[in-house]
Amino acid sequence: MRFYVKKIAFIFFMLSIYSAVSAANITINTANQRIAISPYIYGTNQQMEGDENLTIMRLGGNRMTGLNWETNASNAGSDYQQSSDNYMCTAIEYPLSTTECAGEAGGIIEHFVDYNIAHGYKSILTLPMAGYVAADENGTVSVAETAPSARWDTANYVKGSPFIYPPNLTDGAVYDDEEVAYMVQKYGNAETQNGVMAYQLDNEPDLWSSTHPRIHPAQIGAAELVTRCAELASSIKNVDQYAQVFGPVFGMIWSEDSLGSDWAALKSAGGYSWYVDYFLDQMNKASTTAGKRLLDALDIHYYTESAEGLYPPFSYSTGCRVTEDGCTSTAAATSRMQAARTLWDSTFTENSSVGQWLSADLPLLPKLQASINKYYPGTKIAVTEHGFGGGTDYSGGICLADVLGVFSKYGVYVATMWKTGYGIFHSAAYKLYRNYDGSDGTYGSTNVQCDSSDVPDITCYASINGSDDSTVHVIVLNKASTAQTANVSITSPQTYTTGTAWAFGGTDSTITQRTAPVLSGNSFSYSVPAHSAFHFILKSGATPTNTPNWTATTTFTITPTFTITPTFTATPAASSIIIYDGDTAGATIADGTIGSTAPGVMSQTTGGNPGNMMLLTYTNVTAWWQQHTWTLNNPKSTAGEMYLTFNVRQDPSSANPVIQFVVGLDSGWTVNLDVSLYTVGGGAVTTAWKTVMIPLSVLLSTGQTSINHISFTDNYSNDYTVDIDNVMLLPGLPTPSPTPQNTQSFTQSGTPTLTRTFTPTFTPTQTFTQTIFVTNTVTPTVTETITGTPPTETITPTVTRTATYSPTITMTATATITQTLQPTKTFTVTFTGTLTFTPTMTKTASPTSTPPASPTLTSTPAAGSVKIIVYPNPIIAGKDPLNLLITAPQKPASVKLRIYTSAFRLIHEAVWDSSGITGDYVVTESADKFANLGSGTYYFIVFVTDTQNKVTNGKVSPLIIIR
Repeated sequence: MRFYVKKIAFIFFMLSIYSAVSAANITINTANQRIAISPYIYGTNQQMEGDENLTIMRLGGNRMTGLNWETNASNAGSDYQQSSDNYMCTAIEYPLSTTECAGEAGGIIEHFVDYNIAHGYKSILTLPMAGYVAADENGTVSVAETAPSARWDTANYVKGSPFIYPPNLTDGAVYDDEEVAYMVQKYGNAETQNGVMAYQLDNEPDLWSSTHPRIHPAQIGAAELVTRCAELASSIKNVDQYAQVFGPVFGMIWSEDSLGSDWAALKSAGGYSWYVDYFLDQMNKASTTAGKRLLDALDIHYYTESAEGLYPPFSYSTGCRVTEDGCTSTAAATSRMQAARTLWDSTFTENSSVGQWLSADLPLLPKLQASINKYYPGTKIAVTEHGFGGGTDYSGGICLADVLGVFSKYGVYVATMWKTGYGIFHSAAYKLYRNYDGSDGTYGSTNVQCDSSDVPDITCYASINGSDDSTVHVIVLNKASTAQTANVSITSPQTYTTGTAWAFGGTDSTITQRTAPVLSGNSFSYSVPAHSAFHFILKSGATPTNTPNWTATTTFTITPTFTITPTFTATPAASSIIIYDGDTAGATIADGTIGSTAPGVMSQTTGGNPGNMMLLTYTNVTAWWQQHTWTLNNPKSTAGEMYLTFNVRQDPSSANPVIQFVVGLDSGWTVNLDVSLYTVGGGAVTTAWKTVMIPLSVLLSTGQTSINHISFTDNYSNDYTVDIDNVMLLPGLPTPSPTPQNTQSFTQSGTPTLTRTFTPTFTPTQTFTQTIFVTNTVTPTVTETITGTPPTETITPTVTRTATYSPTITMTATATITQTLQPTKTFTVTFTGTLTFTPTMTKTASPTSTPPASPTLTSTPAAGSVKIIVYPNPIIAGKDPLNLLITAPQKPASVKLRIYTSAFRLIHEAVWDSSGITGDYVVTESADKFANLGSGTYYFIVFVTDTQNKVTNGKVSPLIIIR
């Protein structure tokens, strides 16, 4: 017996010696398992330390279920006394002041998006779906006040009437589609740089009965959840077709398995394995019925349920859950560092009730993907809340670094961490991927095969940039309590000769540069310290071949070490339509009727690009909104088209600058836009030709399917002349597929330079050439060397070329786009440099006005002998009525009044027929019609129709409203 005991002790001793010197073999193959890594897995729900180089932020959580976007009130639900209050005004990263919280409709969502724009983040916004939102800020809602009651406003998916801003605060209702419309109006649609990228279908509806018992006290049903999601998703897409919809935002994995009292029957009837199957299948069918995709990402929340200790045996009932702040034991740290394996590893079982009872649904990510592939192909995966605890020690940092690696390897589209148990080690995990060197050094954009022979102790991930395998990024995580030797072997057509290493670990969350690996024959061995996370960057000596991942929103910076000349051809689905080109037969301004409400002319003259152009002269400018109009003889259909584009410049003969120049597409003054907001490269109209590209989605009136009328409008400050050429409708441009050709120009000593050569080419098959002008801003130093054609640019290191481009299209280096126009017209556009999209945020304070001592009469002269006087002006909201005095040769048949915001969004319309016109043809709009309008400058226009149905209208004039 004594010998046996000694033998057992010796075996354990040998095992401990083996553990101390154990090694893991890491094998990498850059040609295998290439999967694009979404930049949006590096997101959050709340700001962290601030230098993580994050990419996306979500406005979510339990408060969003009862958020009234109009008044900024929200309800805490079970999180805090069922309280309705103004907590959210200060809970967001960019808080509202007390005044803003009380008086700024949409303030919370607006401040959230403004914050993201300022930080370069994309935005995810949560919309209410449970049916009710907080109607007041009066504190606790009792059981007796459960919705429906006076403590709640109804939350509707569709308004069914024109959108207005400010919204109506007295109708007892809010509308999801009106909220989306406000975001589009203020920031552009989801395809633009600043637009809201995605909307969530509420927050954790599977838990409403416990988190929000005053809003939705009953457990949601399996079919009910699908119905709500489909209806809300459709309303979102109807307003912003480019917005992505995330749902159903499961609160826990148990709901992904089964949900609602009706689930058992539905599961049996459909032969589904878990509720996710049913949800995807039904959303797919609803999309077919709607004629559009209603679900872009299957959205889940994932908080690990792993407890202290490793299985076997299951002991989770006696140990703390690792997401808890106080769960800090060595056993908890060990369990936490293994927790990510539940997401992907079929050989692992965690110590939790999930591991014990939901084994059929694990590992989770492959199970979700299999359901997507079967029931709704093309749907992405989003994990908009995740948490694993341990933010103040190495285990939380290593675990989160592991989770980010899993997301990159298994194709997760969006992931945003919730700051439960947050700490500096969580920040270190993000920086390991997004800012390892303190200069925003990032992990690659394409996953490649990386396997470890010892997954419990050594976990690894690898990536390259695009399809360029000249640089390999390798993440190595040592979860063991002793140093481990990592034997790394790489299969690649490249030979890697140099490398650097960055890491954090132990008691220090700071990422520092470590001893460089020594490579030999694409292999190296490295002693990885206990409880540490490493990022190795391995480089070859060969000429790189770089194919960037092209997206509509990513900013690329070229490091000046090699020359890239990608060329691609884009063919739109629809044909372009020429509206005006003075050099093309059948497309001159003589084809329409020219009108004007301003002194000056609209004519055709020489000097366009090429050939003839429109000349718009404004003289004796004395007030707003003097315009030249052009009514087309042959209206142009907008079917399949996405942009109105034209070339514009201030005519060289013009003595004054163009402060504002506006274009509109109808005669009803419904939508008119400042073109300086849509110039390629950004900026106001100058004497240099610029190209304007305006999305039709923001320019057309609701339901408008053709262009009948174009208006060009002056600013009010001075006289000027503007040139217009090449007016067209363009379809959307598809995402380019670049084919790079790279040559290296690198010197070990001295100053490396980037030389890029481009050849501008225009190849018309007939006589039409469309020119797009791009303005580049270069910082710090650019030396332009021109030696004939083509020109050559020489740029010193670390130079970044930036330009602002709306709508958003990203192109890097020298890119040539060839677009074929119908019938056989071709234009070629050459872009040079990197277009870096720089968001610009403008916040305009509401103007304040002091009422005059006596009423002011506003006269709006009209054509012919009709005269219109509107008084008083200013008016006091809710107190003064608005009077219209019409003087005309005969009694009008009807009078129409339209009032617009300063952005020319129609907010009020009134029509009177002759029966309501008395005395000296005076009509009155009552004071209560203006009671909800805030202080500021608005604009109005009056239309008078006589008995022969002839319409006479006044000019657009300002209306001052004071509260």
